[in-house]
Amino acid sequence: MLMNPKEKIVHVITGVGQGGAETVLLRLTSGLTDFDHYVISLTPIDSNGLGPLFNKHKIPLLSLEMNPRNPFSLFKLWKLKKILQQEKPAILQTWMYHANLLGGVAGRMAGIPRIIWNIRNGALAPGGDIGKPLDLSTKIGWVTKIGALTSRFLPHQIISCSARAAEIHKKWGYAETKFHIIHNGISISDFKPDKQARKQTRDSLQIDTNTKIIGLIGRYHPQKDIPTFLKTAQILCKNREDIKFILVGTNLSSTNKELMAEIKKSGLEESVLLLGKRQDISNILNAFDVLCSSSSFGEAFPNVVAEAMSCGIPCVVTDVGDSANIVGDLGIVVSPSSPEQMATACLKILAKPPSSKKTQERINTHFSLDKMVDNYKKFYYVSENLKK
Repeated sequence: MLMNPKEKIVHVITGVGQGGAETVLLRLTSGLTDFDHYVISLTPIDSNGLGPLFNKHKIPLLSLEMNPRNPFSLFKLWKLKKILQQEKPAILQTWMYHANLLGGVAGRMAGIPRIIWNIRNGALAPGGDIGKPLDLSTKIGWVTKIGALTSRFLPHQIISCSARAAEIHKKWGYAETKFHIIHNGISISDFKPDKQARKQTRDSLQIDTNTKIIGLIGRYHPQKDIPTFLKTAQILCKNREDIKFILVGTNLSSTNKELMAEIKKSGLEESVLLLGKRQDISNILNAFDVLCSSSSFGEAFPNVVAEAMSCGIPCVVTDVGDSANIVGDLGIVVSPSSPEQMATACLKILAKPPSSKKTQERINTHFSLDKMVDNYKKFYYVSENLKK
């Protein structure tokens, strides 16, 4: 059964803050114009998140105003069911664990003919890679376990943005035959080499052209393993005096007292710059000489690695999620929580950086936004002899 053009797809997502899944949803709904998209956020819409951008692209956006701390919020499941019955989408696609469960239940009650879950993360704790059982001492562990048990009858199909993440979830009991891999896509028109942006950004930071910049873009969260990045910086500062380290993202700012204490303890006050949350990520990336992804768990498809490479910037990444697949032989992959390996890799790239053109071309060829949108389009148009 081929869908007719402009049939409706309702997307249910946990929230629309500035995260990887949210960004991909925005790129998909604004880029795939063959269908009418309707986005439902389970939680309130923060003006500092991506809500205004959905509005800018005229993507209908509604919040159920659910409060994760209020168990009575679950009664809004019936509101979601009613919305789905009114909208009558050809496809319901849910994003992230909580939305998968609640959206899946509401979708089944509303009789939606095709329900697709979207898995957006990898391991839930350090060392929790393939083969390690779920930690059921945590709430997220239980939510994930319930997802595994219900994956056999709630969704018709499951999309994962990462082959590694798909394997992890299969080991946790998710329905193996329902998985399909669609990698994230990067807008090569937004993320591209820009010499002028490089100069302007460096000038604004008062960093000269001879100084090397090694950066990390993420958020202050155990998953990102900021301590390993700081230990890497410590090691590199003992080897060279011409390197600055930049941290960009939520809570990576001087207002974070815990982070400031770590930096002071490491003796890196003069070497580390904290820029906090920024909107001009492409400009920031162009100012870098190396991007580091020091994550120790959780990553599925780290967008920032592909974004950096699309700007021609080489990357040093930990072997978490699909990071190794993204960089290929144009970056260096190290073990998680290994600052010595990361420092050595950074020195190697600084001494002999890979071709900027080849680095950019790898993303253009394998992980462009156009490719992702086309893969989703093909996936949506394929009937899998679904069983209701």
